Amino acid sequence: NNVLTLFDGRNMTSATELVFLDLGHNGLRTIANLAFLQNLQVLNLSHNELKDLRSFRNTKVCSSLQLLDISCNSIVGISGMAEVAQMPNLKSLSMLNNLITVDRQVE
Repeated sequence: NNVLTLFDGRNMTSATELVFLDLGHNGLRTIANLAFLQNLQVLNLSHNELKDLRSFRNTKVCSSLQLLDISCNSIVGISGMAEVAQMPNLKSLSMLNNLITVDRQVE
């Protein structure tokens, strides 16, 4: 429960062995430079203000990630979801309580 709006992994360069990071219940809008957290297995980003999945575009960045919680944010679409789906060790993904809508063409 902080008021962080930006998390930058460059500030965590000495935490190379970090496996669990809880950034839930902040005001995060931007997540950057996750490559510095190479051993991260659990990432909680729930209850923030994320609007998309741009932070996860480089799947090599998240190759160790097993659990990702991005529930209760302001994510409005599934853009970037393909990259998340390609994370080789991801076993659990929570996206509950977001604003995701999918346009479907009715015939």
